[in-house]
Amino acid sequence: MTEDHAQRRHKEVGFVEEVKHYLVYIRGLPTVRVNDLLVDESGRRAIVGSILENRVEALMLDKVPFSVGDRLWVAKEKAQVRIGSHLFGSVCDGLGNLVSHQQTDASQAPSVTDEESVVSFTHDVRARDIDERDFIKEQLHTGFSAIDLLVPIGKGQRELIFGPIDSGKDEFLREVVSSQKGKDIVCIYAVVGKPAGFTEQLVREFTASGALAHTIIISAPSTDAAPSITVAPSTAFLFAEHFVAQGKDVLLILNDLGIHAQYLREVALLSGRVPGRESYPGDMFYQHAHLMERAGRFNKAAGGGSITLFPVMELNRESAQNLIPTNLMASTDGHLMFSADVQAEGALPAVAVIESITRIGHHTQSSLTRELSTRLMGIVSEYPRQQEYSRFGTTLSERTKRVLTQGSLIQILLNQKWVGPLDETMQIMLCTLPLTSMSDDQKSPQNVRVYREDIMEILREDDVFKEAREGATADMPFKEFLELMEQNISAVTSLWQTSKTTKQN
Repeated sequence: MTEDHAQRRHKEVGFVEEVKHYLVYIRGLPTVRVNDLLVDESGRRAIVGSILENRVEALMLDKVPFSVGDRLWVAKEKAQVRIGSHLFGSVCDGLGNLVSHQQTDASQAPSVTDEESVVSFTHDVRARDIDERDFIKEQLHTGFSAIDLLVPIGKGQRELIFGPIDSGKDEFLREVVSSQKGKDIVCIYAVVGKPAGFTEQLVREFTASGALAHTIIISAPSTDAAPSITVAPSTAFLFAEHFVAQGKDVLLILNDLGIHAQYLREVALLSGRVPGRESYPGDMFYQHAHLMERAGRFNKAAGGGSITLFPVMELNRESAQNLIPTNLMASTDGHLMFSADVQAEGALPAVAVIESITRIGHHTQSSLTRELSTRLMGIVSEYPRQQEYSRFGTTLSERTKRVLTQGSLIQILLNQKWVGPLDETMQIMLCTLPLTSMSDDQKSPQNVRVYREDIMEILREDDVFKEAREGATADMPFKEFLELMEQNISAVTSLWQTSKTTKQN
C-alpha cells in the first residue's frame, strides 16, 4: 500500500446506517478491508467483519453501543496491548486489556527478560510457515502417570481435552498448570464464554497453589459481548506468540471452544449469512483450524519456543461425532477423553486411557519410558476383557490371574487423587511395580492401596533403590531397570509381610 493510499484511507469517513445488537452497518469507507479497526471520535471501536455490496459490517468491541448517524474512520494505528512479565498474576479481558492483578512471588515467575512490550492487537494472524517450525522432541510433563506414561504430550503438541460436564477436566487442567511451578514454563489460561464465577474460582485456586506467579488469565466470560468472546482465543495466542519470540515454552489452554463455536454461530446468524451444517457458518472448520495452526514448536529463527495447546470442549459421549468435536479432532494431534464414570470412581485424572490418543507424544519419551508405556498399555487394554471373563466363574489360568492383578495394581497407581502430581522418576518406579513378582500375589492391590505412602517413601529414600532411581533418570535400558526393581522388590513387599498390625483401607 502506498503512503498516499494509506493517507486517503484514514481520511475516509463512514456513517452508521444500522445497528443490530453488536453488529454495525456503515456506509462509506470505500477502501476499507476485513479486520480493519474502526474508531469514532469518542474512542469506541469496531472491527470490520464483512464488506457487503454497498456497506460494511463491523462488530462492536466496546460495551457502549453506536447510534445511527455516528461517524467512524479507519484507525491510523491498530489497537495495542501491553504484554510482558508484569502480566504474570493478572487477569486480562478478551481484548488483552488488564483487568486485575494479584501480588505473586516474583521468584517463581518464568525468566522473561523484557519488562513490558507494546504489541499491535491483530485478530486475524497467519500461522507461521513450515520453515519456521522445528520437530517436537521434548515432553511436557503434567505430573500424572496416566498422561505422561500412557498418553504423553510433547511441547508444541495440540491435544484436545474433552468430556461431559463434571468429568474432572477443569480439576485436571488446574493441577497441570500448578505442576508447572518452577519449570520456567509460561501458562496462559483463556476462559471463553464461561460464567464469570469460573474466573474467580480459577484465580482463587491458582493463588492458593502458587500457580498464579507463572500464569496469565484471559477472561471473556458469558457476560461479555459476543465479539469480545469470539476474539479471546486469538488474543491468548497473541500473548503466547510474544513469549515464544523470546524462546519460552508456553502452555495455552482455551476453555471452552465448543462455547466459542456457538458464539461464532450466533454472530453469523445475526448477520444473515447462509447457515451450514448444524447452523454453524460455512467456514467453521477454517475458523478453528486457523487457530490450531498457530501452535507448535518453532526454530531459533522464530524465537525457539513452543506453544503447547489444550483446546477444551464439553460434550456428551453421544455428541462426540457432531460437527465441532470432529472438526477439533481433525485439527489437533490427539485427544484426552474424560469420563464421568471414571470421575465418579474418584480417579484423578478421570481419563479414559484406552479412548485417548496421542499422535506425537511417544516420540518425545525416553526409551525406558516408551518401553514401560508399551508394557502398561498392553495390560490396560487386556484387563477389562479378562475381568469380564472372570465373572463367568470358570477356573482362571495363572496368566489370567496375573493380568487381573497387574490391571488392578495399575489402576490404583494411576489414580493420583491422594498424592497429586508426581515427578517423572517416581512415576516410572511406581508404575514398574506391577511388572515385578509383586503381581504374583493376588492380595498385592489391596496391600498397595493401604501402604502406598510407605511404598513411595521407600522408593524415594531407601538406599536399595538408589541405583534404580539413577537409572530412571539416566534412561537405563528397560530390561536392566526391571531387573533392578525385581532384585529389591522384597524391600516393598516386606511392608505387609512383616507388619504385625493390619492397616485399614
